Amino acid sequence: MAEAPEEVHMQSAVVCDTCENTAQHFCNTCHDKLCTRCKGIHAKSKSSFDHDVTRLTFDSLSLSAELPSPQVCRSHPGSRANVCCRKCEIPVCEKCLIGEHNGHQLVGTQELFLEKKEKLEQKFSFLESELPKYQTKLKEIKESEEKRNERQELLESEIIAHIEDVKSKLESEKNLLLKRAKCKTEIEKMALKVQESQVLGYLQNIQSFVTDFKDDATRRNTFILYTNTAIGPTVPERFPHFQLPCIPQFSKGTLDENLKDKLLGRICLNTEGIQIQDFMELESIPAGIGAIESLAYQLNDDTFWVFSQGEASYKKCNRNGTVICNVDTEAARLINKPICVSSDGHNVFMRTDTRKILQLNQDRETEFVNVQSDLPICICSNKDDGLLLGMVDMAVTEGKILRLDKQGECTQVVKDSLLFQYLMSTQEPRQPIYIAENINGDICISNKEVDVFNRNGDFRFSYNARGREISSFLPRGICTDILGHILVADKNNCCIHILDIDGQFLGLSVIQGLEDESPVTLTIDVNYCLCVGCSDGKIRVFKYIE
Repeated sequence: MAEAPEEVHMQSAVVCDTCENTAQHFCNTCHDKLCTRCKGIHAKSKSSFDHDVTRLTFDSLSLSAELPSPQVCRSHPGSRANVCCRKCEIPVCEKCLIGEHNGHQLVGTQELFLEKKEKLEQKFSFLESELPKYQTKLKEIKESEEKRNERQELLESEIIAHIEDVKSKLESEKNLLLKRAKCKTEIEKMALKVQESQVLGYLQNIQSFVTDFKDDATRRNTFILYTNTAIGPTVPERFPHFQLPCIPQFSKGTLDENLKDKLLGRICLNTEGIQIQDFMELESIPAGIGAIESLAYQLNDDTFWVFSQGEASYKKCNRNGTVICNVDTEAARLINKPICVSSDGHNVFMRTDTRKILQLNQDRETEFVNVQSDLPICICSNKDDGLLLGMVDMAVTEGKILRLDKQGECTQVVKDSLLFQYLMSTQEPRQPIYIAENINGDICISNKEVDVFNRNGDFRFSYNARGREISSFLPRGICTDILGHILVADKNNCCIHILDIDGQFLGLSVIQGLEDESPVTLTIDVNYCLCVGCSDGKIRVFKYIE
């Protein structure tokens, strides 16, 4: 009685998977149910001639229920995929075997299915265990976003309150200055009144004497006989000297950027608790074949802009190394091929020929600035979404930096004889120059050594790695981070030098695994990771602060 259901079930007609006839056989390799006619075709087919075909039984039907039904080939929709490609791990048909899968090792559908099922179950278990981590991280990001939205209102209130306080103090100082000016003016007016009174006295005496002396003859003779001839009683023997009071004037104070920051304050990130840790490589992104001579990170879409040695265009690529777009340029023949992205992540600036800086905004190209008689040699973004543009004249005798706003208008010209001393040296070969602005407005320049100037061009310090146990120091790319650290790529020693905001040496981080390759260019991404453009055409991303 226990086997009655099986007999009833087996009495039901089972249709062949290839045609509409009743199936009598079962392929243990590809799990096709076959009629007698299709069994013969199956045995002669190139893709299935060696398959294990048996009589159709209840057990084989139960096995087929656990395995996938015959697949239609994805490359050839009109053909059945009766076998699988071991190399590509997908079902294939006979047409595939004379095409792109020709020569590949074949495997039965059942075998591949069970192998992949086991691997995917392992992957499923791993992903299921990882899922809560990503859900928690997403929750943290959303909570952080909410806190930042709340904080923005408080931040704006704090700024307004502080500025109102500053305005109140400035108003008080203004009133005090006005009061002092009025008092000073009154004192000077009083001094003038005294001098006026003295001069009027002398003037009246002189006029009286002149009138009496010029009177009619009788009265004049009497005046002469009785008047003292000495000048003193009438006027001083010498013409009195009066130093007129100085006119009060206002001497304007100089409100430089540092003083303005001290007075008004500035927006900064709360970096409490963040510190340097050992470098840990997170990813390696293929961005080209030649050395990455220029590298910039674009925040708004998490992409990189690169210029690789031996190529003729700037490339924008994602974290998989896929090129999104190209910008052709004539800069390939130039020593310096600078590129940078504005701090808001929307505008891209690049040198496209000898004198022009191109701006890209949402893939729209415009000429940002044409310096005409000078040569742009390095660029970096500033904190106001504008640009620092380093230039030298045609004779390479004078260097300067222009501070440009987001519209390309020049707001400051910084000149200093030391600013480009190495670039302008005629004794040594010229080398590329890199530039970065620090959080305090310092201008950091990397050429044959690292030179740092304040925002007005005054020299602050140099760094040349002397005293370090390394070979000849050859600085290349330079960048700064949220802590004000200065990071410099050392091409000769395959390492990154880390300095604090005042130039104190903090440490070296050797880039492991590059062997004959070296770091060339640097930038910081959205995760505050250091992105290193290397001479092997790859961007290596390192976590170094926690």
